[in-house]
Amino acid sequence: MTAIYTTLINKINTTLSGVTEIAEVFNYQAEEAEITKYPAVIFYPESVENSFETNNQNFKIYNFKMYLIVGGKGITKNKLMNTVLAGAVDSILSAFDGAWNGGTIDGNRVWTIIDTGLWAMREDGNEAYCEFNIKIKLVTNN
Repeated sequence: MTAIYTTLINKINTTLSGVTEIAEVFNYQAEEAEITKYPAVIFYPESVENSFETNNQNFKIYNFKMYLIVGGKGITKNKLMNTVLAGAVDSILSAFDGAWNGGTIDGNRVWTIIDTGLWAMREDGNEAYCEFNIKIKLVTNN
């Protein structure tokens, strides 16, 4: 059996590496990360949900939290939120739609949903961010 978390983290990294608007990716909970390039993405596993499907299989949902952070130094707050952040969010959603079109892990079907959450800006207008929730559902053998 494949190490599922390793496979999922690698797939998310690969998906994000194809987004030209992203300059830096952290694949761990990096609240104190030193972001040196914008836009940056931080993602990490959040939880697993598990339910019975059959006597031999379970449905598992692997939940990831992800944050897109964009820099706004030298641009207006309006452009930061409505052009820079919005454009990068659109690109991430599009990349996930294209890369996570089903497929399989260990021969089992995979479904993926990516939603956005809170959009916010620092008071000084130098950074803005968007929260993402990624749910990856797959069938596993028990």
